Amino acid sequence: MPDAMLFSSPTNAGAGVAHAPSGAGASFGHYTNTRESGIPWLERVPGHWTVRRLKTCLARNDGGVWGEDFDPDGTIVLRSTEQTVGGDWKIEDPARRALSASERAAALLAQGDLVITKSSGSEFHIGKTSIVTAEVAALGCCFSNFMQRLRCGRLTAPRFAYYILNSPIGREQMVYGSNTSTGLANLNGGVIGNIIAAWPPLPEQEAIAAWLDERTRRIDELVGAKRRLIDLLAEQRTALITHAVTKGLNPHAPMKPSGIDWLGDVPGHWEVKRLRHLVSRIEQGWSPEADQREANDDEWAVMRAGCANGGSFDETDNKALPAGVLPDPSLEIRPGDLLMSRACGSTDLVGSVALVRACRRKLLLCDKLFRLRYRRKLVTPEFLAMALGSRLVRFQLERDLSGAEGLARNIAQSAIKELVVLVPSVDEQRAIVAHLDAACARFDALTAAAEAATTRLTEYRQALISAAVTGKIRVCGTASVASSEAAPVGEAAIAGRINGATTGTTRTANKHFQRAVLAAEIIARIGQQQTFGRVKLQKALILAEGHLQLAEIESQPVRAAAGPFDNAMMRSVQSQLQKSQWYEYRKDGKPLKFVPLAKAGGHKAYFDRYWGAKEAGFAALMGLLAKLDTRRSEIVATLYSAWNDILIDKKPVTDEALVAEVLTRWDPAKTAIPQAKWRAALPWMRGQGLVPTGYGAHTRLASRDRSKE
Repeated sequence: MPDAMLFSSPTNAGAGVAHAPSGAGASFGHYTNTRESGIPWLERVPGHWTVRRLKTCLARNDGGVWGEDFDPDGTIVLRSTEQTVGGDWKIEDPARRALSASERAAALLAQGDLVITKSSGSEFHIGKTSIVTAEVAALGCCFSNFMQRLRCGRLTAPRFAYYILNSPIGREQMVYGSNTSTGLANLNGGVIGNIIAAWPPLPEQEAIAAWLDERTRRIDELVGAKRRLIDLLAEQRTALITHAVTKGLNPHAPMKPSGIDWLGDVPGHWEVKRLRHLVSRIEQGWSPEADQREANDDEWAVMRAGCANGGSFDETDNKALPAGVLPDPSLEIRPGDLLMSRACGSTDLVGSVALVRACRRKLLLCDKLFRLRYRRKLVTPEFLAMALGSRLVRFQLERDLSGAEGLARNIAQSAIKELVVLVPSVDEQRAIVAHLDAACARFDALTAAAEAATTRLTEYRQALISAAVTGKIRVCGTASVASSEAAPVGEAAIAGRINGATTGTTRTANKHFQRAVLAAEIIARIGQQQTFGRVKLQKALILAEGHLQLAEIESQPVRAAAGPFDNAMMRSVQSQLQKSQWYEYRKDGKPLKFVPLAKAGGHKAYFDRYWGAKEAGFAALMGLLAKLDTRRSEIVATLYSAWNDILIDKKPVTDEALVAEVLTRWDPAKTAIPQAKWRAALPWMRGQGLVPTGYGAHTRLASRDRSKE
C-alpha cells in the first residue's frame, strides 16, 4: 500500500447498515446467539438485545429556550454553532440571554444530557449530537430553541445513546425523518423519539461505550497526526514558493538593499516593482441575481468568489445565469486569465489567486473577482501567480484589508496596484516556475496521500461505531488486540495501535532506524519553525528519550556548548532520514533546514508501532518545545541533563547545585547565558512536569565540541 497507516475501506460505512470493519473484523469477537431484528437494515442482533424506539429509553425529550433579550451577565444559552459535526463541543463565544427563572429551570443542562441540532440547511449538521460533560454542566448553561435535549432513563447509558445518535444508524434516520421548510431541514421530538436501535443491558451498554471511547480516541489521534502533517506540508510548500520568488534559486547570488524597510535585501539583478507596472488593467466582474445551482455545461454561469481559493481555478464553483438574463461576453473567463478574490468573509481568502490553465466556455467573472491583465513582456502569468500567492504579498494584503470584523473583507484596486513584487528576467522566471512546479507536485502528492488516509480513518471510525452499537462485533469479554493476520499487509501497525497494542510486529528494528523514526516525527510536529535545525532536533531527541524513557534510542550525550549533544547519533539520524526519503538536512537551508522528501510521512506507522502507547506524553512534550526558541531549548535540555546526572550520582538536588553544575562543570560557553535565565527556567520546568528521574546515560565531558558542525 502507498501508506501503511490505511485500513481497507469499511463495507457500507455510511449506508445505515452496520458491518464489521473490513480488514479488521477478525480482530473482534462475535456474538454466537443472534436473532432476526425484524428491521431489514438492522439485520441480525444479539439474542439478548432488545430492538425498540429511543423514546422508550428516555426520561426527558424537550426543546430549548432563547429568551427575549441579550444580557452580558445572563445565562449561557448554547447554540448548534457550539457543536462540531462529530458531536464535540466548541464553546468559544457563547450567547448570554436574559431568561426567566422558569425558563432557566426548564432548560438547565445536567451532566449526561444529550443535545441535538434539530434545524439546519446541511445534512452534515442536522442531528449532530453532543453529550453534556462535567465541564459543560459547570457553566450552568441552557440550550437554544433550535436544539433538542434528551435525558436518558435509568436503564440507558448516555454515552451508548450518544454513539448510536452519532453513527450512521441514528444520523440517517434523523436526516430521513426531517422535513424541509425554505431550504432548512427540521427535526422534532417525535422524529427523534422514533429512532430505532438495538439495546443491550445497561452494564453492556456502559462497557461498549467505554471501549468505543478508547478506540475512537486512538483513531482521532491518528487523524490529528495526519492533519498536522497536511498543515506542515502546506506551510513548507508556501515557504518554498516564497523563498524562490524572493531570493531565487541561486543561494550565492549577490544581494542588494531593496530600499523597503520590511523587505530587506533582494537579489542584485532583480527589480523591485509595484504591481501597477506589471499589469495593464484590473477588471472587476458582474453578479446578477443567479440561480442557486451549478450550471449545466451548455449554460452561461457566474463564478463564485471561491473559485480562486487554494491557488487553482475551480470551474464548478458557479451559479447558473437565469434564462432571459443576457451575459456580458467581455467578462467571459478564458484560459490564461489571472484571477484574484476581491472580497470574502474570511481574511485568509481575500486576495487568493488562481491562474486559469483550462476551462469551459460561458463562465463569467463575478463582482467579487478581479482579472489581472498582465504585461507579457515583463512577467509570465505562472510566475506572477506564484509571487502573488507568496508570504511577501500575503503580508501586504493583510495589512491593507478593510472591512468590519465578521463582515466581508475587501481589498481595493488601488491597494492591489501598490503591492510590491520582485521581478527577475523572464528566462529566470521560467526556470523558477519549472523548479516550483516539480517541487509542488511532490508536496501535492504527499498531501493527497495524507488526505486519503484521513478519509479512510474517518470511515473506519464510523464503521467501528456502527458495528459495536448494533452487535455486529462483540467488544466485551474478548481479546481486543488486533493480530497481523487480521489486517492486510501494511495495516497491522495501525490496527494494533487502535486496539491498544504497543507493538505491531515481532521484528525488532535497529536503534539507528528507530532514532530516525523519532526524529521524523519530531520534525513533522515542530520542524516548520524557521529556527528549527540540527541543534534543536538534538534537544528534542534527548528530552524525548529521557522524559518518556525510550529505551530504544540509547544516546550517549556529551556536555557540548549547545547543550547535551550526541554527534554520532545525529549523523546517523541525518543519514537514515535521507535514506528513507523522509527528510533531507540542509545546513544552509532557507527557510527550513529539514526539507521533506518523496516519502515524508512514511515514518508515522513505525512511530505508532514503537511508541503509540506514549502518544499523550510525546504530544505534550512537543507542545512545550514548540513554544521555545533555540536558546530556551538549549537551557531546558541542559538543565534537564544536568539534573538527571545529579540524580544518577545520587546527590542532593537544589537550584544552586543545578546552576553550579551547568556553569562550572559544563562547556565554558554556558557562562555566556546569564545566571538568572538558568534559575528562571527551573520553576517553569517543574510547573510543566518536565522533571527527570535519573533515566538514561550520564553525560560526558566533550573532548571536541561538534554540536555546531
